[in-house]
Amino acid sequence: MSKSESGAQLLARLGARQSLDGLDPNLFDMPINGQVFQFSGMEGTGKSELLLHLLVKCILPKTWNTLQLGGFGVRVILIDCDYKFSVLRLALVLEKRILKAVEQSGNATAGEGSSFSIEDVEPFIKACLKNLYLIHCSSSQQLLCTVHSVETIFSTEPEVSCFMIDSISAFYWPDRCSAGDSALGQEKVMNCIVKSLEKIVKGYNLVLFVTKAEIFRDRSRDPGKGDNSSNSEDSLVAGYSEYLGKAWGNFVDQRYVLTKNTVGNKVTFSAVHKSWKCPRQFTISDYGVLFL
Repeated sequence: MSKSESGAQLLARLGARQSLDGLDPNLFDMPINGQVFQFSGMEGTGKSELLLHLLVKCILPKTWNTLQLGGFGVRVILIDCDYKFSVLRLALVLEKRILKAVEQSGNATAGEGSSFSIEDVEPFIKACLKNLYLIHCSSSQQLLCTVHSVETIFSTEPEVSCFMIDSISAFYWPDRCSAGDSALGQEKVMNCIVKSLEKIVKGYNLVLFVTKAEIFRDRSRDPGKGDNSSNSEDSLVAGYSEYLGKAWGNFVDQRYVLTKNTVGNKVTFSAVHKSWKCPRQFTISDYGVLFL
């Protein structure tokens, strides 16, 4: 233990934190604590919605009164780099999930012997929202400072089990413009961010979920095939170039590539992982992400 680390901090860092294994079997068939998960894809492929889906499962408790909600009841730190995150959207998804659980349980109204009341939903949603630390960043330098500062939260609050960043690539173009033609200059701040994130994720056995916009295709592949020509690992997961630098590329443990599929008026989304034989399909509605 370092001289600057208290006993409470050591306990929080080494084992008092709840595991998130089993958070979503549709996406994760492996232990997830201590790993970095990247959801990438073009604009409008459902990256932020998938992050919201995981956020809801984290902050909802497993049960509430007589309802089975299937959540984990942990706290989450979400850094919003795009300024697109909507608390109203989060509250709507929470409400829909809760009311769906009510409908499935047959307790749509509070009857004799029931411990549930519709009037209790709004206060309960507010209580769930308290499990979220939402932080906005407007530059890569601010993101670096924020990552440094949130370690204090992880070290003192073992209830915080999940770390999210939407989107890690938000500052790529401003950093590239300010650094000119220097590749080292472009990656300087990102490399520092990776070092700080690695210290937190591994040191506190956390799960880190990040979204990343895909803006470059691998030039060695046929650009005429388009993004949706195949759902194989070769054409999707391995088909994008890593433009955030080698340090970031080595830091990510699991990569998921998202695509949007439109047939007539029907819109669905696909997630691809290198270990899957076929993609996982999902839709997005007021209930959030629903896997097919």
